[in-house]
Amino acid sequence: MKSKYLPKNFEKKWIEKWEKDKVYKTTDNKDKSYILDMFPYPSGGGLHVGHARIYTASDVLARFYRLKGKSVLHPMGWDAFGLPAENAAIKAKKNPIDMVPKNIESFKKQMQSLGLSYDWDREFATTDPSYYKWTQWLFIQFFKSGLLFKKSTPVYYCEFCKTGLAEEEVVGEGKHERCGNEITRKTLPQWIFRITLYADELLDGIDDVDWPEGIKKMQKNWIGKSEGMEINFKIKSQKSKVKNIKVFTTRQDTVFGATALILAPEHELIDEILKNNDIKLDADRELIRTYVEEAKKKLDLARTDLNKEKTGVFSGLYAENPVNNEKIPIWIADYIVGWYGYGAVMFVPDGDLRDFEFAKKNNLPIKQVVNRKDLTKPFIKEGILIKNKEIEKFLEDKKVFDKPLTTQSFREIISEKIKERGFGQKIVQYK
Repeated sequence: MKSKYLPKNFEKKWIEKWEKDKVYKTTDNKDKSYILDMFPYPSGGGLHVGHARIYTASDVLARFYRLKGKSVLHPMGWDAFGLPAENAAIKAKKNPIDMVPKNIESFKKQMQSLGLSYDWDREFATTDPSYYKWTQWLFIQFFKSGLLFKKSTPVYYCEFCKTGLAEEEVVGEGKHERCGNEITRKTLPQWIFRITLYADELLDGIDDVDWPEGIKKMQKNWIGKSEGMEINFKIKSQKSKVKNIKVFTTRQDTVFGATALILAPEHELIDEILKNNDIKLDADRELIRTYVEEAKKKLDLARTDLNKEKTGVFSGLYAENPVNNEKIPIWIADYIVGWYGYGAVMFVPDGDLRDFEFAKKNNLPIKQVVNRKDLTKPFIKEGILIKNKEIEKFLEDKKVFDKPLTTQSFREIISEKIKERGFGQKIVQYK
């Protein structure tokens, strides 16, 4: 009869021997390999199956390289600062300094019981003064170099817990994961890293990295480089302190098709509308307030979902399209988010699917921009502009349509004219 394989009968003995003999201690030879795991948050009482899965995979790699004769550095540390540990301490009503070290002890014991091949002489926690003195030093260097600045930006906020939240802490219909209360958006001062200074360098280097094409595409989309124009639209209100709405567009060739401006609920003008009763509105202020409060509770992913129904409310104010002096309404919609661009977009339903759907739902005008037969859907590609007297007047050129005028060529022409007239400029933006 075959004997059963019972790891518990021998694992403990060998794990203790390996630890005693320090068989995983980093040796010193020229052929080196560095195997680094993501450090866990010691916010709970111990590991879960996800930890075991990823740490087993990297452990196999570390053992493989040791067998190949390499000097392997395989350390473990604890990401002890941050929201998970802080929230766990709040929930347990304990001081993190008392709670986290015990959690680390539990995590380490479980890792050792799994026989993971870490060099425990290299162990550290981000809460160790000998470690975070360097993160503080780096912070100061970034600040001195102009790579770090303070800016007020919208964040998820729980009024009950009096704390800002990461997006993963907001669950269900805009509830705080820990306390179950509704969250809102609050504009608070944040430290911002000026990483866009390196965006082009990152983009240029992605193609040289040995990664799957799908991952490269995700990285490029995450950087999200957009070349376009910043255009200023005047607000037609004497009482408003905010005089202009700045928008960013990559399709300045469609500016004559703009029939409205759409603002994010976080836009500075909305806050002024709600607080300044001297501003006369062609809309119900309380209706606007209710819509904005509800919109701010929604997650960004839900708000920007292309399949989601677009909702919005008229702000009661108007703007002036600078290229044709047309009076256009200013709307507020939750599919525009405050953290990207300027929290405001030029509304061109003939050239954008979201704008087209929003226009149909709210009976907003659709001005045809590109020459085509099918008007049942927007035309988002490059094409030939239809003849437009407003364009002739703005360019002061009645011969501009003597030959077919493409959107590409008009984009360059209108960019120069807008810049020349002083209400816009070419810029590059990144997500």
